[in-house]
Amino acid sequence: RQRHFGGHRQRVPESWLVNRIDVNDCTDKWWNTSKETTEALSMRINEFINWVRYSTEKSLIVVGHSAFFREFVQNYASPALCSKKPALVMGKLMNCEMRGIRFDLSTGMIEDIVPVAKPDVHTSV
Repeated sequence: RQRHFGGHRQRVPESWLVNRIDVNDCTDKWWNTSKETTEALSMRINEFINWVRYSTEKSLIVVGHSAFFREFVQNYASPALCSKKPALVMGKLMNCEMRGIRFDLSTGMIEDIVPVAKPDVHTSV
């Protein structure tokens, strides 16, 4: 199988095709229907940072919602990053957009953001 990322073809690793996601893991309602408070979002971001901090992995892939990532980036982007890449710091992610984020645990700041794939990703079998 090949994946197209902005016109570039890449081979999908065989392990991605073998290890399928079990959608039955989420059969119960796990979300809240009311808007999350600023305090609750801040607490969730701090929990996320602690999860990253104590992970034994060198690199992580995190999936989530644009509002969470926008709040995280706007609150933890380094001043240099804010002036160098304001559109990536302040902008909203589009559906299915992927960005690479380098978070420096020693400073507690996001040092870099790079676009990885835009929503025009197509898969061919």
